[in-house]
Amino acid sequence: MNKILPIFGQVIFWIVGLCLIAACTQTRTAQPIIKTVHPDKIKKLYDLGYQNLRSMDTVGALADSLLRLGQTNPDARLKGKILKAKYYWLTGNYQSAMPTVLQALELAQHTSINPELPVIYSIIGNLYKEKKNYLKALESTAKGLEAAQTLQDTSNIIFHIRLKALFTRSYGTEVKDSTLINQGFKIYLNGLKLAESSPAFEKDRIAYYNNIAQIYLTDKKDY
Repeated sequence: MNKILPIFGQVIFWIVGLCLIAACTQTRTAQPIIKTVHPDKIKKLYDLGYQNLRSMDTVGALADSLLRLGQTNPDARLKGKILKAKYYWLTGNYQSAMPTVLQALELAQHTSINPELPVIYSIIGNLYKEKKNYLKALESTAKGLEAAQTLQDTSNIIFHIRLKALFTRSYGTEVKDSTLINQGFKIYLNGLKLAESSPAFEKDRIAYYNNIAQIYLTDKKDY
């Protein structure tokens, strides 16, 4: 009997040890595998979204793809939120667009100055314009312009000057203030001057030419 007890104790010891090893192995295998997403893939999906703005189904699908990748990648999550907000805005779902773009803004503000901030503020400004809240629209584009200037992103500077002109004229038209209407036109001319300062900004001029032509057509006068 005395010989059996030590043997029994050893058996219990080994059983407990094997159970602990199995538990540790199971814990390790239960951990999720985080796959690295290559930045080029994120950029490609994001750029494709902007290249296909005439196909909202495509934009929505690409945004969802980025958001799936965003479960493990902060940059994909940010770009997915931006593209999803763009999708909601351009499909008229303003109620979903605003909270989505504000989520993107919160993500972008985790860094000191994120290169996506000018785009985010442009969406926010346009959403306020859709609601005819021109003061908030102007406030948003002012922040977008400031971000673009900090980033030394001339193309987005030109873009936000145009938005400022658009919102100023729209506000002037809404409140029937000819001073604001004329001020908006002058802002257009200043932005166009910058766009014409280099061949690098040739594409940025197109929207200016279009907007200014419409002003001449609508107002029927020479400024």
